[in-house]
Amino acid sequence: MSVVIETTIGDFTVDLFTNERPQTCRNFLKLCKIKYYNWSLFHTVEREFIAQTGDPTGTGKGGESVYGMVLGEKARYYEAEQMPKIKHDQAICDDVGHRPLQDIRISHTVILEDPYDDPKGLEIPDRSPGPTEECLKSDRIGADEAIDDTAGMTEEEIIEMRKNKEAKAAATILEIVGDIPDADIAPPENVLFVCKLHPDTSDDDLEIIFGRFGQIIGCEVIRDHKTGDSLQYAFIEYADRKSCEDAYFKMNNVLIDDRRIKVDFSQSVAKMRWRGKGKGILHLNDNQAQNRNSKDDRKRPRSRSRERTERKRSRSRGRNERKRSKSRERRDRRRSRSRDRKVRQERRRSKERERNERRERSRSRERKDRRRSRSKDRRNKYDHKKHR
Repeated sequence: MSVVIETTIGDFTVDLFTNERPQTCRNFLKLCKIKYYNWSLFHTVEREFIAQTGDPTGTGKGGESVYGMVLGEKARYYEAEQMPKIKHDQAICDDVGHRPLQDIRISHTVILEDPYDDPKGLEIPDRSPGPTEECLKSDRIGADEAIDDTAGMTEEEIIEMRKNKEAKAAATILEIVGDIPDADIAPPENVLFVCKLHPDTSDDDLEIIFGRFGQIIGCEVIRDHKTGDSLQYAFIEYADRKSCEDAYFKMNNVLIDDRRIKVDFSQSVAKMRWRGKGKGILHLNDNQAQNRNSKDDRKRPRSRSRERTERKRSRSRGRNERKRSKSRERRDRRRSRSRDRKVRQERRRSKERERNERRERSRSRERKDRRRSRSKDRRNKYDHKKHR
């Protein structure tokens, strides 16, 4: 059982528990049927808790039930029933009464199915009534009033506002990841960023060239920490803001060492460190900043998760090594058994060869002996015949 409620900011569907809360559901359905809620104001909205409406006065102190309309003032109230919670997250409310800053009103209600009979004397209108002047009186932003932050602004001002919002969002992300101490931190106003330098341009050359605009506190060409080669950009810090601005306007796109340089105000906060919540920001000098960078370059201590990962990897390596050693041992044993088998087979073959050779020799001697004995017998027979 559901009712579709059309509001000035969108539609939503209310599921009714007609079996569990019959009195409340019947009252709600009949009031929707007579268009009682049309143009009613959502006077209280609490995030993920409740959204209250249905009071024609818009204060939350008025209104009546359908039983009071039909049976009289004595039946205005009925026994309360527990209602399911309704979450509503789209409205921006004030902190005092949880009232939306822009009016949210019910424009129409659609009953998908009504299981209850209409009470006697209930008058149902033919069409939805329009809003009255008293109903629309409000000190808040109107429901049909469009909110445009860029009204009356030029295109340049709109672009500037968008850039500021994007910069603020990027600063918030940098604060979350820990790259800057605070999202609202501003870089120093007396430091210039110079880029597109010639690789041979040194700190002294820049200090001489930019020194005519005012006192320079520090001038440094950033170099590779391994090779010492120039990275072709530098930072120049002046003693006051006025000198920095003069150098910015005069030195941008100037030719130095056959290179047309680019000059801008520095956006680096490398020399700033957050002391902690409520303790402000510490501005570091060059030595402190260098020490800080050197500390950052050192190998950081391993976290517990990395230690656990290393332990798991070492255990896995140990298991794999043990498996490999066992497999090598098994392979060596198989090879040794195979060699032993081959040696035994070779010995058997050699013994068989020797045995066969002995047999062959003995056979050959026997054959010779038999031939000799036959020959001797034949001679004896011949001699015997001859003497006869």
